[in-house]
Amino acid sequence: MQLKEISINNFGSFIGRNEIRFGPALTLFIGDNGDGKTTFFDALKWVLDATDTEPPIPRLSEKVGRELKDGDEAECSVGLVFIHKGNRFTLKKIFFVRAEAGQLIFPNSVSHIVYIENSSGERIQGDAKKVIEEIFDTSIQSFCLFKGETELNVLNNQKSLGKLLSKLSDISQFDNYKARANKLEADASRAFARELRGHKDTARKTEEIQGRLDELTEKKESLKLLIEEMRREIKDSQDIYNELQKNRRVWSQYRDLEKDKKKIIDEIVRLESETKVNLNIKLLDDLWVLRNYGPVFNEFKDKVAFWRDQRQKLQNERMREEERNKTEAELGARIRTLLPIQVPDESTMEALIKAERCEICGREAKKGTPAYEHMCQRLAALKEYLSGLKKEAPVLPPLFVSNYISEINGLDRKLTGETQAELNLAMNKIEPTLLKLARDKKKLSEQREELESIETDIKNLLIANHINDEQVFFGATQRQFNESIENMGRARGREQQLEEDLQSCYSEMLGLDDELRKLGQNKPEVSFLSQVKDVLTQISLAFEQGREKNADEFVAKLQERSNYFLENLCANDFRGYIRLHRNQENDEISIRLEDTSGREIALPNAALKTSQYLAVLFAISDLTSDKNKESYPLVFDAPTSSFSLGREEEFYNTVERLDKQCIILTKDLLLQDGELDMKRISQLNCKVFRLKKAPNFVQGDLSTIRTQVIEM
Repeated sequence: MQLKEISINNFGSFIGRNEIRFGPALTLFIGDNGDGKTTFFDALKWVLDATDTEPPIPRLSEKVGRELKDGDEAECSVGLVFIHKGNRFTLKKIFFVRAEAGQLIFPNSVSHIVYIENSSGERIQGDAKKVIEEIFDTSIQSFCLFKGETELNVLNNQKSLGKLLSKLSDISQFDNYKARANKLEADASRAFARELRGHKDTARKTEEIQGRLDELTEKKESLKLLIEEMRREIKDSQDIYNELQKNRRVWSQYRDLEKDKKKIIDEIVRLESETKVNLNIKLLDDLWVLRNYGPVFNEFKDKVAFWRDQRQKLQNERMREEERNKTEAELGARIRTLLPIQVPDESTMEALIKAERCEICGREAKKGTPAYEHMCQRLAALKEYLSGLKKEAPVLPPLFVSNYISEINGLDRKLTGETQAELNLAMNKIEPTLLKLARDKKKLSEQREELESIETDIKNLLIANHINDEQVFFGATQRQFNESIENMGRARGREQQLEEDLQSCYSEMLGLDDELRKLGQNKPEVSFLSQVKDVLTQISLAFEQGREKNADEFVAKLQERSNYFLENLCANDFRGYIRLHRNQENDEISIRLEDTSGREIALPNAALKTSQYLAVLFAISDLTSDKNKESYPLVFDAPTSSFSLGREEEFYNTVERLDKQCIILTKDLLLQDGELDMKRISQLNCKVFRLKKAPNFVQGDLSTIRTQVIEM
């Protein structure tokens, strides 16, 4: 099969009719991001898809759809011309869209037609679906059409490779032969049993044995079904395990990162709590404000001591004065009480003067007389004398009219003793507390930076492994992986038990067959049928062994060719070795990359993994050509995005040496200024097209994007 030309009309950014003729070997479509490479690939894949009958509405040209007016109609189509076994096929997929009342009306399905022209020029219309299924069915397409490196992982699908084994080897013929031999063997067994039942001496025993054989046959088939069911369950769990086991490294890294993250978060919470200190509060509540007031305190203490001494002095002087006054008052009182008898006291004298009579001498002393005057003079002299004597100690004014000195003494007592000790302790804690606070704040900053770094590592881990839903990937997906391991263990245990039961069944059936054979050993007809049955059993076994040998030879050949291409793709780099393993139970083929010691390279880099896939695909393409005597094209959209420049050159050199048609859409051969790298292109024997956006497009307006196809 060789692609000759393609016509793309109003499909995506290919506005109007775009006709492109492919080269017979390598054809390159070179364009930058957004220039239409993927649209071209999708158009080719769409026209070859016999199952998709709905119009690809998003692929209708945005410009055409926007410019349609009511009543107008536009065509969206892709046509493909290819040659197969001397016949020319013109395949076309088409639908029309029309505008009504400002809305675009799409049909429910597309038209898929094909015209077949033979070497004589006769042209007939065929069934497009049937033609595609016969020439280029889905199983072959899956190994010929690839969008990006991710679609190369079709080779991870062991069932797909198993189907390929059925197509490209002769095992299907062996299966048919074996089925025919099994049918003949069953016919011979029935004839053998029927002949034994025809003899009276063996009829009853034959019936018993045959009845048991029928029971065992039914049990055998039932056990086979159960074993097959267990193997499917094991296979399903194995597929899940194989698909998810690559995530174990990611899960482990994520678990370690989350563990470190939690540890750091706990430390941050602790440090935030310990550094959440309001120093303004500590200045007052913890008296930190007094830290630099030592000289003031000393001066305050000196002044307190001074005024305390001064008060004490004043108090001592007051005590002496009060003692003196008391003594004088006591002395005056004593003098008054100790006057001579002939000296009247003051009150007596006042009474004598009033009576105008001297009681001492008994004579009258009338007012105005010398005696009266004498008494008055004596009273005045007595009063003058007595006035110099204190009757009682005088009441002195308060020594201190305020309590200031007591208050400052009380304050001094508060700031000394236990309070002073506590204050000193608080002052001693200031420096260590501030140092610890500074250290904790620095460590808190470092821990926050570390947390940010870990969160960045987690984010990069998710991005690198294309993890969109973190909760699902590290929750349900991981549980699914663990469950697959449990299910495999349980199913394998059950399978082993069923296998033992099946072997027991086979052993009993062999014993019963021997009994039947002994019953008929003296009967020529029975012996003959027994020999025929044995021969057919051996023939069936030979076909089964032949099938296994053919399958193994195909896998070995595929492995050999794959490593040949891997060697070419990685000529100047590490490559490893491709190993293919076939499961004899279901013919599924798994691929693994090993080093020289036979150890699996479980996590090859992206470039090596892509090279591994490409090598197997090239080998499959070779074997397909050998088997069908027909070559199929290989179409790649951006297959080497992970390749270095050196490996890109090895890829193109390998493709160029392939004896088949290859179509590659790439931006590898563009220079930084957007121009083609003609130096590299000139070294290839190929046909080159440049895909590029027409100028004057409007950013953000898809309807202004138009892909130009320029043949170089």
